[in-house]
Amino acid sequence: MQSQNNDRFVITRQFVIDALLENVEKALGRMPVKNGKEGAETFVYRGDVANTAIRLAGLELGLFTEKPQTSHEIMDMTEARPARSKVRHG
Repeated sequence: MQSQNNDRFVITRQFVIDALLENVEKALGRMPVKNGKEGAETFVYRGDVANTAIRLAGLELGLFTEKPQTSHEIMDMTEARPARSKVRHG
């Protein structure tokens, strides 16, 4: 964040990306996390947090595209009268 004046901060795109990458490093246990009042440093592994930060950074950088959801109709041929059901893939 960059200080615009004493009361406000401006969040830049680079700040967001840097923060996400720092979260990845901490979540993968590559950087320590400070805990408690004493600031004891511990290394943790949080794959869910790392994956979320990586996904958000990738989306921000345009590395991923959302897949459109498609549906396919399947006919049940085991009955005398065909039954239709929709199956969604996405």
